[in-house]
Amino acid sequence: MPGRRQAETEAPLVRYQPVAKHGSGARVQYSDDDVAPRQRQRRSRLGECLCCGCRAAAAANTKPETSMAKTGLGTSRRKATRNAERRKTSKKKAGAILGLPVLHADTAGIDIGATEIYVAVPADRDEEPVRCFTGFTEDLRRIAAWLQQCQVQRIAMESTGVYWIPLWQILADAGFEVCLVNARHFKNVPGKKTDVEDCQWLQFLHSVGLLRGSFRPEQAVCGVRTLLRYRVELIRFAAEHIQHMQKALEQMNVKLGHVISDLTGVTGLAIVDAILSGERDLRELAKLRDPRVRASEETIMKSLEGDYRLEHLTTLRYSLGLYRHYQEKIGELDKQMEAFMSQLPDGIDMEKYPMPPWRKKAARPNTIMRRLSIYECSATGYWGSISPPSTGWTK
Repeated sequence: MPGRRQAETEAPLVRYQPVAKHGSGARVQYSDDDVAPRQRQRRSRLGECLCCGCRAAAAANTKPETSMAKTGLGTSRRKATRNAERRKTSKKKAGAILGLPVLHADTAGIDIGATEIYVAVPADRDEEPVRCFTGFTEDLRRIAAWLQQCQVQRIAMESTGVYWIPLWQILADAGFEVCLVNARHFKNVPGKKTDVEDCQWLQFLHSVGLLRGSFRPEQAVCGVRTLLRYRVELIRFAAEHIQHMQKALEQMNVKLGHVISDLTGVTGLAIVDAILSGERDLRELAKLRDPRVRASEETIMKSLEGDYRLEHLTTLRYSLGLYRHYQEKIGELDKQMEAFMSQLPDGIDMEKYPMPPWRKKAARPNTIMRRLSIYECSATGYWGSISPPSTGWTK
């Protein structure tokens, strides 16, 4: 049997006449169909045999699109066809958008980057409607002069970071109506995203009234806001150095921060200064306790007993110095803020509606003065357009 099996396998194929039709073409039967499974696997889904000339007859009875779709041989072609159809659809949508009526013909679009600025004006205003400028101050002034030459009144700009602020200020001082577009809203609008076409797309969208500008207060308010934001950063930097002080004390097992509520208060700073000056007598250190502190002198003495080491004392000294440096700068900044606020017009009549009393028992003088300045310069006071209540006010 093994010899006979081998002999049958080695025997040449004998072709018979087609016996039945399968699908759209005729299938050719061979003498060893039962022992040649690989030959049967080469039969296509359309029913023709791939080893003879009946493929042409099968293809003649089948449409090219159907054959490509059923055989699975045109996957990349189908993807290319779908992408082409999508591009045609997007072009139709873009053509419908381009047919919108122009509401503002005197508009310009500006795409701002770190080193290059692309400006687009209407095509009938200049022979070169799209120009590229650098980010230097001289070129910013050239942009304003060129836009005035093109008789532009409204400008839409899109930028990331703070690159737009210098150009905004120059254009606003020149009398333009500037609109800062939110980049998130702008990306949702279909269009191309190159630098040149981006500014042209901005100019078109602003001309048909599809862009909404971000809020930008007047220059006097912007100055106060900038100082307020920087003050928040200074406070954050000072808070980091407080954490460094607490870490240095914990590494020496000095539990002063767990006994008093504020390490930077009167008692905390007095004890830290004494420790840095070389005082190690626990009773003398505990005598620096403020009478308002709830912890007793004995508890403070226990908290101050630790393992004082030079490296941690050095860290404590530097952190305390930096904390006081930032506090000094915060005080100087408060004076600058008061000078800026004095230039703002009063938004409320202080004689008719004085500031409500401070709810806390005690407050620092600079806090009260800053609160009074903000209340006095507020455009609508605490109550907006609503009349102030009769209770809680001293007239």
